[in-house]
Amino acid sequence: MSQTVKAHRHSPSQHDMFTPLARTTDPETSHDAARRITAELPELQAIVLKALRVYGPCTDRSLVTALRGQYGRTESTWRTRRAELVEKGLVEKVGKSHGQSVWKVKDDPV
Repeated sequence: MSQTVKAHRHSPSQHDMFTPLARTTDPETSHDAARRITAELPELQAIVLKALRVYGPCTDRSLVTALRGQYGRTESTWRTRRAELVEKGLVEKVGKSHGQSVWKVKDDPV
């Protein structure tokens, strides 16, 4: 895991945050699974998972910056929700960028 990954730094609009977890090109089974996962997660975890899907691989710092701008809450709140998603096996570390861990939704291409 010493791989260096370039973290995304763009800021999608708030509308992008509500896009489904599956891509438009994914089969319907992927869309069904994405809806089930989102429905089963607490609200803040679902927001973090969607943000990671929209932004692509990113550091906690980038994630927190984007989410605090749209939803408020503390830095710790968002890092903790990301850590909970790691524990659930939905998010994984894919490397480092500028000394910070980079995270992505598991099974998403880097």
